Amino acid sequence: MNVFQHKELTQDDVDMYYFYRKNGINAGFFERYHRYLGVSNTYVDAFNKANEEFFTLFGEYRYSTYGSFRHQHKKYINE
Repeated sequence: MNVFQHKELTQDDVDMYYFYRKNGINAGFFERYHRYLGVSNTYVDAFNKANEEFFTLFGEYRYSTYGSFRHQHKKYINE
């Protein structure tokens, strides 16, 4: 289920949906995480904000745990 199927859209939702599609799901998620780092108290808080945003748009969480996110993020950074 994606955002178009389960809620009324705001323009911000539409913009964010196309942001993820344009940049790729992984790259888009990591970019959003890095943006949230500047306004979050902890790395986990930034991850949770990005993961909740992803859930709002796509109806599922991108990562089930912070640990699985860290593993994929490290691989992404080292590419």
